[in-house]
Amino acid sequence: MFFCEEEMVFHFQDFDQKKLNSLLNFSKENRVECTRLGHQSLKKNDIILLPSQMKFSEIQKIRMKYPLHWIFIILENYISASVINEYLDLGMIRFLNELNSSELHLQVNEVKSRRSIENLERNQNFAEKIQEDNGQTLAIISHDLKNPLNAIRLDAQILTRLAKKMNHSPLEEEVKKHSTRIVKTTDRLSIMVNDLLNFDRSRNVLTSLTRSSIDVEKLIDEVIEIVRPIAKRNSLKIKKTLSPDLPLIFVDKNKVFQVLLNLLTNALKFSPQHSSVLITSHVEKGSIHFVVEDSGPGIEENEGAKIFEKYWTGKSGCSGSGLGLYICKTIVEAHQGMIHFKNAENGGSCFFFSLPLSMELTDKQKNKKIFLIDDDEDLRDVLSWALNAEGYHIESFDNPSSALEFLSQTKEIPGMILSDYQMSQMKSADLMESREKFHISNVPLLFLTAAPNVVKEEVDRAFYSEIITKPLDLESLILKVNKYIETPLKS
Repeated sequence: MFFCEEEMVFHFQDFDQKKLNSLLNFSKENRVECTRLGHQSLKKNDIILLPSQMKFSEIQKIRMKYPLHWIFIILENYISASVINEYLDLGMIRFLNELNSSELHLQVNEVKSRRSIENLERNQNFAEKIQEDNGQTLAIISHDLKNPLNAIRLDAQILTRLAKKMNHSPLEEEVKKHSTRIVKTTDRLSIMVNDLLNFDRSRNVLTSLTRSSIDVEKLIDEVIEIVRPIAKRNSLKIKKTLSPDLPLIFVDKNKVFQVLLNLLTNALKFSPQHSSVLITSHVEKGSIHFVVEDSGPGIEENEGAKIFEKYWTGKSGCSGSGLGLYICKTIVEAHQGMIHFKNAENGGSCFFFSLPLSMELTDKQKNKKIFLIDDDEDLRDVLSWALNAEGYHIESFDNPSSALEFLSQTKEIPGMILSDYQMSQMKSADLMESREKFHISNVPLLFLTAAPNVVKEEVDRAFYSEIITKPLDLESLILKVNKYIETPLKS
C-alpha cells in the first residue's frame, strides 16, 4: 500500500474502459480511493487524472475550476513539444507514460517534494516580514515541512521493501534505484530546510563548515543523479567533462553539494527542451574550478550585479524565493572561494566557482590516533573495528587510569579521546584533572553515555567537546569523529 500515510483521492474523467479497469485494479491493490471528477469535492492532497486525447480546451476549463490541484495526464500517443509546453503553461501538470502503481508512486512523490519546496519558498518571505516573532513562526514551519518530508522518505523505504518481494522482476532494480534517489533527495532537502528555517542566523548556519575529504567526481555524479528526472522530463541532456586525476578536496560535502544542486537545477530550469547542460571541473593555480553552463536565454546585463543578492528573482517571472544564488555565494565564500557568472557567446549563461586546494589537510597534518576508553569490551571491539576501517589508529583502554599510564610512558598525544563517562574503576571526568599535566587539554574529548543530563549537570561545558548518547548510531559517530579529526589541533 503506497499512500497509506495520508489521505489522497484520484479524480478521473473521460477514461475508456481499459484505463478505467487499470485504475480500479490500482485502487483495489493500494487501497486508494478513485472517483469520477465532480462526484465529490477535492481535498488539498487530491490529484486529477486525465487522458491526453481529451481536448485542450476542456483541460483548460478543469484547470480554471481547480487551480490548486495537480493534474496527471496519461499519454496516449505522440505529443509535440509545443503542445506539451501549452500543457505545462497551465501549471501543476505531470505526464504519465502509463497508468501503473510504480509510475503513479514516483510522480506523487515528485509532487510532494515540489509542494515542500514551494511551501519553503513562501514561508521564507513570510519569516522575513515577521522577523521579531520568527522563533515561534519558524517552529511551526519546521513542523509543517518536516512531516511531509518524513512521509516521502517512508514512502521510498516502503517501495524499497516491496521491490525485494518482486522475485527478480525486471522492475526490481529500477524501483530500487528510484526509491534510493528519493531517500537521498529528502535527506538533502531536510538539511536545506534546517538551514533555511534558521534564516535569522542563516549566515552563521551557512558558514559553519564540517569539512571532510571528498571525491569530486562522486560528488558531481550524486548531484546529477538527483536532477536526472527533471532533465528526462524536459528532454534535456546533462554532459559532464572532468579533468583526469582530480584530487580529493577538503570541504563541507553537504554545502558544496547544495551549491552544485542549485546551479544545476537553475540551468535545467532555464534551458529549452532538447538542449543540454554542461558541468565541468578542473584544477588551476591552486584551486579546483567548477563550471555549470546552460542553453537558456542568459542574464540581462543590468541584472548581473544583483543576481547574488538575497531575494533577487530577476525579470523572468520564474517562481522562486530568490535565495538560491545568495546561498551559493555565501557557501563558496565560507570556503575562501569565489563565484561569478558570464553569458556564453552562443547563448545561455555560465556560472563559475572555485575552491582553494590549500584548505585540504595532508595525512601528516591529521592526527588519526584515537583513545577509546570504555569498560564494555564488546563495545570497544566493535568501535575499534569500525574506526580502524575508516583509517584511524585506535588505542583501546578499559578505564581512564590505563589511558593515563599509556600517555606517561609513550608521550603520544591522541587526535581525539572517546570515553564512556562513568565506569566501574574511574569516572571519565577524573581524566580531565590530568589534561594539563599530560598536555591533552586541546584534544577533543567526546563523552559516550546513556545519561547525557548527568554529564551536563556534573561537568563544566568547557571541559568536553560533545556528548554522544548511547545506544550509539555508528554512521553518526563516524561523522563526528571525522569532524574533529579533520580539524587541525589548536596549539
